[in-house]
Amino acid sequence: MHQDRPIPVLALTWLELRTLFRSWLVRVWLAAAVLLSFVTVLSGWRMLPLPVMIASLVFPFLVFPWFVVIVVLGTNAVVASRMDSVADGILSRPITRFEFLVAAWLARVITVFAVFAIAVVPAALVVGLADRPVESDPVATYGVVMACLVVGLVLMGILSLGFFVGVILRNAWLALLVVLFVWYPVNLLFTTFRLEELSPVSLNQALPTLMRKTW
Repeated sequence: MHQDRPIPVLALTWLELRTLFRSWLVRVWLAAAVLLSFVTVLSGWRMLPLPVMIASLVFPFLVFPWFVVIVVLGTNAVVASRMDSVADGILSRPITRFEFLVAAWLARVITVFAVFAIAVVPAALVVGLADRPVESDPVATYGVVMACLVVGLVLMGILSLGFFVGVILRNAWLALLVVLFVWYPVNLLFTTFRLEELSPVSLNQALPTLMRKTW
């Protein structure tokens, strides 16, 4: 019986993914993120070296404006009205509330990573492979892999923060306000002391150096 428990979680995750990618929030976010990456590449084509260009592509996800969208995705996952609408289904099927929360969180993590990959990876490849009129400033494979891992962990942390606050408060707008009013002042403090591990701003500033590092 316990071996079958991942099945409802995967089914719920797939259902959540379909719902998310049908929502206007995710569709508009994806289109806007791709457009912003395109504008970033055009504006820095003749000026920015490769590591700085990639960091510029990542910046909207770590700081603004896509940081806010990621928090909204997390806080909207389990608001009170939504939990009430699925309560009957949870009670009438072998699905626990914990499994629903795991599926909702996992679907949003996949969504954030998918939008990030679609918006950033093609633009970074174009910039990296093209012959641009800027001084050569290559990146290392190890540095790029580590930068992707660190950025992925930070994005997951931002989403999880919004998700956790949303679960506690069960009010999307209140949870969003709490996260924004707490996070930005705290992040400013982290940035002041150059705590890259905790501050997305400092992390973004450190990305060019990280991407140049070899093993």
